[in-house]
Amino acid sequence: MHDWVSGVPVLSLHVVLNQVIHGGRLTLVAFLFTKLSLTRYSDFAILGLVQGERYNSLMENLYSTFTLRETEKFLKSLPPKDEAKIRASLHVMKSGDFKSPYIKTLRGPIKELIVSSYRFIFFISPDHTIYFTSAFRKKSRKTPQQEIDKAEHIYTLAIAEYNEKQRIQEH
Repeated sequence: MHDWVSGVPVLSLHVVLNQVIHGGRLTLVAFLFTKLSLTRYSDFAILGLVQGERYNSLMENLYSTFTLRETEKFLKSLPPKDEAKIRASLHVMKSGDFKSPYIKTLRGPIKELIVSSYRFIFFISPDHTIYFTSAFRKKSRKTPQQEIDKAEHIYTLAIAEYNEKQRIQEH
């Protein structure tokens, strides 16, 4: 079997359904994830289809992402199906859709992306960067306080850096 988008041989295929707002309507989108190597699930080709059209050509990335090394390592350690579901949610968030994924506000700008039993703590900076500060498998009802504190600390640093860049650009 071959990937019909790029001609790259496909070793496995994962389909994740997600809902997005398209043309003012709630639309079901299928994200196709193809495993491109035997050893790494980090190389995913992502293509979403909306009513026969390419999703990635309909919705551009309005946000960029920054993931701490330990968070990316956690994500890569997950079973391929779980990783695919999470990457689909990240892709939807990058397009500016924060209503489709299950997101909970923890404290102020600190939020939690919930996908199955996995939690990803994040915040969004004024320059439209989504910072993922930690990830874990939820085992209790309450989010660990140290994870929220860590995210708040990184948020403070990111805002200070953003403000400094703005100040430099003004002069």
